[in-house]
Amino acid sequence: LMGVVDGHCERLGRDPSEIWRTRLGTVVVAPTMEAAKAGIGQRFGVDSFDDLPDDLQHQIRAAMTFGDPDTVGEELQAFRDAGLDGIVLNMPGTPVEHIAAVAAVALPIFS
Repeated sequence: LMGVVDGHCERLGRDPSEIWRTRLGTVVVAPTMEAAKAGIGQRFGVDSFDDLPDDLQHQIRAAMTFGDPDTVGEELQAFRDAGLDGIVLNMPGTPVEHIAAVAAVALPIFS
């Protein structure tokens, strides 16, 4: 996708380095992957993410970053490596201690 932005910049005569490249996404972080999956599942009325239909799992994976802090950190690093300058995260219903865990992982990557 970065090439698409660069192409539009070239066509418009704009310097691509002037554009702040970001991603908006939902993050669900918990002490373990199993706990994160349980939190997602409960939002949909099932015990775990794994109990959801495959097509819904696919949609959720495309829109959410979820897991334990290490897994979330790896996904956020992949966004950074792909060329993003920043991220905008929404974390609905997230306990404060889990927000602190995301901050501890995300800030070193995007600072």
